[in-house]
Amino acid sequence: MQLNLQHSLRTYLASVMGVQVVWIFDGVKLPDETAKPFMTIEQMQNNNAVLSKGREAVETIHRFQIGLFAKSASERATLQAKVKRHLLFDKIPLIDLGQSPAVVSGFFHTELTGEVPIGADSTDARNTYHRVYFDVEIDVIYYA
Repeated sequence: MQLNLQHSLRTYLASVMGVQVVWIFDGVKLPDETAKPFMTIEQMQNNNAVLSKGREAVETIHRFQIGLFAKSASERATLQAKVKRHLLFDKIPLIDLGQSPAVVSGFFHTELTGEVPIGADSTDARNTYHRVYFDVEIDVIYYA
């Protein structure tokens, strides 16, 4: 499910925002400032909770951090509002990568828990100017 959720979020955001969405993993290189605007998606900590006796139902909260990198502060503010609305209100298609070809097997909503603007780490890293991160949770209940 983790792979399906992350791929679905990446695919959906690329589609509705019309920008490149980079999947963050060990060793990945971010595009340079000429590729802005672009977005990133990274898996964060998941939490599990047993909901019933005998472990018949377990809830997992899947967490992701979605980054938005813009050319200017005004572009960041405009795109931030658009991303926020999509994450708050849209039904996102769940793509099942276990099937070939991959198919949409349902839909899910996200819970937007935070929006954090981050300043550049260094004046040399121009691709990190004008960025904001969205903290997103997706609640899934698994049954035995």
